[in-house]
Amino acid sequence: MGVGLLILIIYNFLIIIFSIFLLPLYIFKVITNKKYKNTFKQRMGLIDNTKLINNQNKEKTIWFHAASIGEIMIAEKLIDIINEKNKEYNIILSTSTHSGKQLAEKKFNENIYITMLPYDLPWIIKGVLKKLSPDLVVIIEPDLWPNFIHYANKISESVIMINAWIGKKSIGEYLYLPGLLSNMLNKLDYISVKSEKEYKNIKPYLNDLNKLEVINDLKFDLNKKEKDIKKESIHYKIINKYKKDNFIYIVAGSTHKGEEKILLNVYKKTKDTYPNVRLILAPRNINRVEDIIKIAKNKNLSYIKRSNYEKKSDLNVDLFLIDTMGELKDFYEVSYISFIGGTLIKKGGHNPLEAAIQKNLILFGPNYFNIKDSANLLIDNDIAYIVNSEKELLEKIKYLINNWDKTQKKANRAKKIIQEQKGSIGKTKKRILDFLV
Repeated sequence: MGVGLLILIIYNFLIIIFSIFLLPLYIFKVITNKKYKNTFKQRMGLIDNTKLINNQNKEKTIWFHAASIGEIMIAEKLIDIINEKNKEYNIILSTSTHSGKQLAEKKFNENIYITMLPYDLPWIIKGVLKKLSPDLVVIIEPDLWPNFIHYANKISESVIMINAWIGKKSIGEYLYLPGLLSNMLNKLDYISVKSEKEYKNIKPYLNDLNKLEVINDLKFDLNKKEKDIKKESIHYKIINKYKKDNFIYIVAGSTHKGEEKILLNVYKKTKDTYPNVRLILAPRNINRVEDIIKIAKNKNLSYIKRSNYEKKSDLNVDLFLIDTMGELKDFYEVSYISFIGGTLIKKGGHNPLEAAIQKNLILFGPNYFNIKDSANLLIDNDIAYIVNSEKELLEKIKYLINNWDKTQKKANRAKKIIQEQKGSIGKTKKRILDFLV
């Protein structure tokens, strides 16, 4: 018995024991929570034959795995450019989160088979891979599952990981079982990393460095062109109405519990000095919108939800709450100042490039460990700033508003800096297609 197989057996033993203890809680969630109930069959590996791709119609099948919202955005771009001409490939798209699945269903048509990634138990994931029989599995960023990789390696022609990075959030739990991370990475046929730093981080785990390549962060290529927004859409009307108003907008994107209270405190104090300031806020989890509304009411702040705009058509409010999926990046267009959530608390931060490409100066809390490369690029170019507390956030926002001409000039530089980093999506497309030849 090889060392790799022994490690996988130990992992499976531990995960089965863990699953047995969690089973009652999961059953309770399936019974009481609609989103768990709706994805139960997919998690258990029960394929919906009515939606199953007819693999006989097309030459090859690609399975993209995108953990959550950010990875879904990368998948969307890749799928568009890979299938842009002949649509010759069957596409499977899996995700690990309910929010990721919700966004995927919004973005893709019925020709793409969308599923929650089945539970990483050998008898579940092996059966799904055999039934879907992908020629190529593409893992976007390091959402690593040992059985998924093990059986994909056996059943598919190739398994690759793109835009990879190594961090506590991505691999922390695997370090408790020595050899497991190395075992997974060495079963991959190719890995692209988004910086020289990540190359050095992954290098010690690989036996063959020829499969490892540095390609810039794919998120540099995700900016949405203005022509993609239909002029007759409600969204287009909102963006253009915002542009005409004589207000200064601050966007807070992908915020978490604990951050909204700070942001609303800072907003209220900022508005006392600058009455024309308005706040656009998008929580990472849109199910938390009602909790944020309670905070706003307690502070006597007026608000409107994005989903209610068509009924009220009112933007002259303190707080515009984005409670819809996939629209945040477009609202950065009306701002010059943005705060990136998940950084005032220990979540590690979310993609700041969407804001920078729309000519925004970026504010981070101190906990940006998941986005260090992109954050440091912005910080080094003086278009992003770290704020360690509510007090520092307030002081920095007031400083930027008080020096508005300077703020706008710096923000306009941000787009140019991001554009200089672009090109990774084309290189990645080529690597993917190389594995399909």
